[in-house]
Amino acid sequence: MFCRNQTHQKKNDTMDRITVLFPGGFKPFTGAQLSLLNRYVENPRVHEIKIFLSSKLRDGITKEIAISIIHILIKDSEKIVIEDINDCSPVTAAYKFIETASPGKYALAASKKADDYHRVKRFVKEHRKNGMYFNKLPEGVKIVELSINVDPLLYCNRTDENEGKPISGTILREDLKNNDFINFKTNYPDCTYNIIKSIWNLLKEK
Repeated sequence: MFCRNQTHQKKNDTMDRITVLFPGGFKPFTGAQLSLLNRYVENPRVHEIKIFLSSKLRDGITKEIAISIIHILIKDSEKIVIEDINDCSPVTAAYKFIETASPGKYALAASKKADDYHRVKRFVKEHRKNGMYFNKLPEGVKIVELSINVDPLLYCNRTDENEGKPISGTILREDLKNNDFINFKTNYPDCTYNIIKSIWNLLKEK
């Protein structure tokens, strides 16, 4: 009897754990995206985080370079998996992934205070009854919201007009084009100098 209850409890614990799908261009991964990722890593309800990274070239930054930078930043977290996708739209890849997903709970990553949170609500709505993708939902798969209620990470200590604005991949790439390491550092406020320098060197080499 004890063993049966233990098995039942283990099954419930597994079903309560959530796999987070984190789609994006990530050319390259910024400090703001890293901050959001770490919030999910630290969440005890999160079983795994799957990063869906676009294969599309962006200002000379390839998927391979982007993946290398993610590995520099995440320090081999066991929760994080980078999915190899060929689709240029990471969000589309997340929808396709759900069509063959194993039983369990899944959520799309986003800060509730960010501009892209609307796609999280749409992702949930379209997988519910009468939604566009409800009939493609495998048995035992449930789409839930698991938002991170945090303000967007803002630039600090910049020397230009972007001071105080949300950290952005577009601004990061401009810093790179301008060979501006002083402002480039502000894209990674929680990272050590050595990590930032490694990312800078990798991007400048390519």
